[in-house]
Amino acid sequence: MRVLFTPFPAKAHVYNMTPLIWAMRNAGHEVRIAIQPNPAEPDALSSAGLSARSVGNPLDWEQRTEEGGGEYTDEELALIAEFPIAQTDGERITAEYAEVIFDIWAPLCEAMAGADVTADLVEFAREWKPDLVVWDALVYAGPVAAKACGAAHARLLMGSDHFGRMRRALEEQQRDPMRDWLTGKLGEFGLEFDEDVVLGQLTIDAMPACTRYETDAKTLPVRFTPYNGPSESPKWLRDKPTKPRVCVTVGLSSRENDIPNKDDGFDAAELFEAVRGLDIEVIATLRAVEAPENVRLVDFVPLNELLPSCAVVVHHGGTGTIGNAVVHGVPQLVIPASSWGEATAAHELEKAGAALTLQPEEFSAQALRERLVRLLEDKSFVDGAAAVRREMLSRPTFNDIILDLEKLAASR
Repeated sequence: MRVLFTPFPAKAHVYNMTPLIWAMRNAGHEVRIAIQPNPAEPDALSSAGLSARSVGNPLDWEQRTEEGGGEYTDEELALIAEFPIAQTDGERITAEYAEVIFDIWAPLCEAMAGADVTADLVEFAREWKPDLVVWDALVYAGPVAAKACGAAHARLLMGSDHFGRMRRALEEQQRDPMRDWLTGKLGEFGLEFDEDVVLGQLTIDAMPACTRYETDAKTLPVRFTPYNGPSESPKWLRDKPTKPRVCVTVGLSSRENDIPNKDDGFDAAELFEAVRGLDIEVIATLRAVEAPENVRLVDFVPLNELLPSCAVVVHHGGTGTIGNAVVHGVPQLVIPASSWGEATAAHELEKAGAALTLQPEEFSAQALRERLVRLLEDKSFVDGAAAVRREMLSRPTFNDIILDLEKLAASR
């Protein structure tokens, strides 16, 4: 069959989709990838041995947010802070709360796949006629193109399914900003809205079970497959560490930005003060000039190679880092960023006994040191991480779910 993939044009999102792309190709299916060009990250696909069809104009995030209405006023920013999509208090998620969430996120989704991207993708889909479209959960040009060419479509999550849990909270009589936005987007191509445009006909979820929420989406759990891009394993990584090793990473997306020593809750000076004098080895993917003797600064090292030797990983809560840590059973210290639900994932991992969290507003050398020492000394976190790992490894792999996707395409 013919399968069209539509990733968001950023390395972290491309890498999240790459294992499924290769599983589909290895199963003998004809695959095409359509992606908006991103001048800042032009090699994400080619480095994975993949080629793509460009759709839409080159990504200019500042222009996109202005066109999509995503450039917020101070009052709107205050509203976003009051209504985070990563709300950890389930009792607060009412129909009214969900309505505000979609008021916030509909214009952002438009910014991430605007009219030019959608028009080009629809044209290509109608020309190539895929049987199945697999779309990044933030690229809503994907399901529009699928409906336009009559293909089945599946949504690939890049984190916890917050849209799904917010859709579940909406009541029938509520105003629905997501439906209103997508109705207009679909109407440009003579199409009508239905709910599977929001949540997919099938949702593929590689997040740990403890981070999953009750939704109305038909969800297919899958094992997270680490893919960290092309890299060379450094020679020092071949030697077994002589003391507990701690990985500190701000994630792929943050590293691609030119942030020398601070991102969200991470401050290099505070971090170095926290670990100074501890009998540990710290591997940190931070750009800094000076560090204590027990800190090794590296520009990049593949997590899939590094984490098996680590006792703890300190990170921002990104999907790729969580997935790598879970697969290797490594306890986590999460200082959650605010991109997409990192706070809720951290909260649920902590409840599962596999992690501790440190909110960015609480970040200090002392707070970081206390949590890090606790993770290193309290072996219950090793047990908690092992339990989360067992659940993850019990799931089907991307190779195993190809039959489910073939059935979905055949039923369209």
